Amino acid sequence: MKTGALITQHCQESNRFLFVFAALVSLWLYIPFAQAQSDLNVSALDGSELTGHAEYLTTSPEMGLEVVRQQQWQPFTNKHINQGIGAQAHWLRFNVTNHSNDALSWVIRSETSYLDTMQVFYTHDDGPLYQQTLSDRVAFHQRPLNDRLLATPITTPAGARTAVYLKAYNEKPDSVSLNFTLYNQRQFEQQRIKESLLFGLYYGALTTIMILSAVAAVFLRQPAAIYYSLFMAMSILFWLMFNGLGYQYIWPDWPYWHNEGFHIVFLAFCISACQFGRHFLDLPGLFPLFNRVVQLFQWACAGFIAIRVVFGLYEPALHASFLSLALVAVILPVAGWRSWRKGNVHAMWFFIAWVAYSLGVLINLVAASFPLLDWGMSSLVWLQLTSIAEIILLMVAMTSWVVNMKKDREKALLLAHQDPLTKLGNRRQLQVAYENYRARFPSLDHKLFILMIDLDYFKEINDTYGHDAGDKVLKTLSRLIKQNCRESDVAVRYGGEEFAVLLALDSLEQARHVAERIRQQFESQPTQYHQQSIHHTLSCGIAEVLSENIELDANAMMRCADEALYSAKKAGRNLTYTYEAEGCRPITTS
Repeated sequence: MKTGALITQHCQESNRFLFVFAALVSLWLYIPFAQAQSDLNVSALDGSELTGHAEYLTTSPEMGLEVVRQQQWQPFTNKHINQGIGAQAHWLRFNVTNHSNDALSWVIRSETSYLDTMQVFYTHDDGPLYQQTLSDRVAFHQRPLNDRLLATPITTPAGARTAVYLKAYNEKPDSVSLNFTLYNQRQFEQQRIKESLLFGLYYGALTTIMILSAVAAVFLRQPAAIYYSLFMAMSILFWLMFNGLGYQYIWPDWPYWHNEGFHIVFLAFCISACQFGRHFLDLPGLFPLFNRVVQLFQWACAGFIAIRVVFGLYEPALHASFLSLALVAVILPVAGWRSWRKGNVHAMWFFIAWVAYSLGVLINLVAASFPLLDWGMSSLVWLQLTSIAEIILLMVAMTSWVVNMKKDREKALLLAHQDPLTKLGNRRQLQVAYENYRARFPSLDHKLFILMIDLDYFKEINDTYGHDAGDKVLKTLSRLIKQNCRESDVAVRYGGEEFAVLLALDSLEQARHVAERIRQQFESQPTQYHQQSIHHTLSCGIAEVLSENIELDANAMMRCADEALYSAKKAGRNLTYTYEAEGCRPITTS
């Protein structure tokens, strides 16, 4: 008896457990269906999504509402939002309830600007059927709302329930997102104001950068700067298409371009991005083979544009544009990385900019092409935000490029104007500096003098001690000249053992003082070479070349200085002579 009672009790407990388990399972299975049937409250619509409130069905585009009503629907969940590329019709049905005592208006809005058709059927409390058909294949002004996206208003009477059937499809295969949002009238207007402000800031910044880059391209006359401004223009067009603002404000009466131009713009964007990258990263010079591959890719993009424009083939251009964007998202970061590794400093910023942007491009391509991700095309917002970061980083890269280019030019100019042995300037620098002085002379308060210096018996030094010793003597003299000159003075090795110095001073006496100081120091400081002391002297000629009463051209300047120097040599060397109208006069003798 006890055993039977225990068995009975155990069975009762097992039955209770099974009942509770079955109830939980039933509740779990019922929840999605219950959520799918839950009504939306008009007053609470603030960008509300339809997941958890709608049912979903896929049909052919030809199937009408009467047939659709009889079909078996399923709860609309996140997994249904991204449909990938296709040409089927997608239906959503849901209910909106107005609990207030006044009629309230609300808006259904699509997520993307490239949805071809959105049909909305609705009734209030099982009353008459109303229908709204929205298409981006008609002129923009035919839309019921002046909005960049397909959107339609509905007014639900006081205390009424509005049953809605929404049909979305593309006339040609394209990406489909079912992430529709609902707003009450006030929230919709606030959302549009916020979007207008953000888009205004975004496109204002892009346009400003494009204009600045175009101006820089005019002044720099460098292909990379020109192609950067072209890339910026294509980026603006790219996002105007995506955001629907181009159709709203720029080509509202050209629905063909709004529909058929997407993939042309994508391909043109790829061409401009690669063209900028090739020249900015110096691919022809650093990686000729890789550069050739990128060029072939650009020609392929141009070919698909021609196929789309000339032959009107849609699907090849669609798939080619998506594939091209994916390839650009790989090619440009790789090119930036390789160029950076080759020592191209500004390529680092290019690489960082394209890594972030490319990740966004690839995620959006996956979302648009395949029904794998359940967040719709909201990743486009993230991509547009990363485009801002990309543009800022590319501006940093361009700035770094310009700075490096300026440094390279200055270095090249320095080398062109510098004597490699003494590191003083050369004859070319003397001529350029003198012409600059002449141009600025009316605004200067000083006179300009030239010292012409020549080593005495330099050939004998070379013959006695060798040319290496002679080079060291030249370096000794160049060091003394630098020590006795200011930064504003111009000291050059004029040729062989001849040196010249341009001095802006108040008087001839000051010029004489500088010349004598150099001469005396050079005489008193022998050059040490292989434990030998090489004694040496120099001769110097001084000429006043720019003053209130004197303005010589470059040839006359050198002629006067040479004449004074020749007089010093002729008088016995190790002397300084000045050129004057009456003749050359000595300053001192050794």
